[in-house]
Amino acid sequence: MTGISLSVLRRSLCTVKAVTVSFAIFAAASMSAKAEAADFTHISAMKPSMPYIVQSDSGGSVKKRLEDIYALRISQRRVEIRGAACLSSCTLLLGLSNACVSPTTVFGFHGPSRRGRPLSKQQFEQVSRIIAAQYPPEIQFWYLNEARFALADMNMRTGAELIAIGAASPCDPTDRPRPHAGLS
Repeated sequence: MTGISLSVLRRSLCTVKAVTVSFAIFAAASMSAKAEAADFTHISAMKPSMPYIVQSDSGGSVKKRLEDIYALRISQRRVEIRGAACLSSCTLLLGLSNACVSPTTVFGFHGPSRRGRPLSKQQFEQVSRIIAAQYPPEIQFWYLNEARFALADMNMRTGAELIAIGAASPCDPTDRPRPHAGLS
């Protein structure tokens, strides 16, 4: 041999493996970041003057919805929730200052879970607070004290109810119902 000890060779091999693994992780993270950035293009690439219209939306990942909300805030696009239903993570759009709703849209609120499976007590509390922070103040207290404990069912509210308590604005100003005491 050329004077390289077996232990030095092993350490070098471990270093090469570590660098290879690090590079693979970096490459995967870069591709993921590019994919996430591409996901924002459907929202942020459009002109702020074009409204983002939400038809019926059954929800999905809170993380993904928070990314969409971030892109919508950056783009400053008006958000119009006009479909038959806005369920689960879709309801987080209510916290956008430029969002409006149809009085006939049904909103479904429930507590956080991992694809229907309960979270640990600590995760449940943390994610519940993240979700509540997205809502208008008129919804936050109700969500933390009632709606988040519904895991199998949803707490349903109409756009008219949310408009009545001041938690949402109507997309059509003529759709403003009479004031209401609050969610119960």
